[in-house]
Amino acid sequence: MSGWTSVTVAVNRGGSTAAAPEPAACARPGYNEGNACFDKRPTPLAEPVVPWSGAGSPTPAIFWVQVSGAGTADTVRVLTASDVAAFSTAAERVARSLTFTPALKAGRPVAAWTQVAILPQ
Repeated sequence: MSGWTSVTVAVNRGGSTAAAPEPAACARPGYNEGNACFDKRPTPLAEPVVPWSGAGSPTPAIFWVQVSGAGTADTVRVLTASDVAAFSTAAERVARSLTFTPALKAGRPVAAWTQVAILPQ
């Protein structure tokens, strides 16, 4: 009988470029418990407004926007429509055309959901 045994050892050299797996919950608007999805939220590069010359003063329209790691609006969902239907329609077009500084997780751009209020101007 031998006194030796063989053991497999894994060495972590650090500096791995592999991203941590994204929690499935990050696919849901509004989830970022404990900064699981991002450390810094996406921000629009331009003020989200709609020039408005219609009747009345519409309330803002609020959307959930899923922003890609490249800063484009991938998915737009209405959270709160304006009280003026024509303004809501115009606001959704603006929300879909916005570009963003993407969300960051550990200093790297990631896809993330954010709320955007589109205001009349």
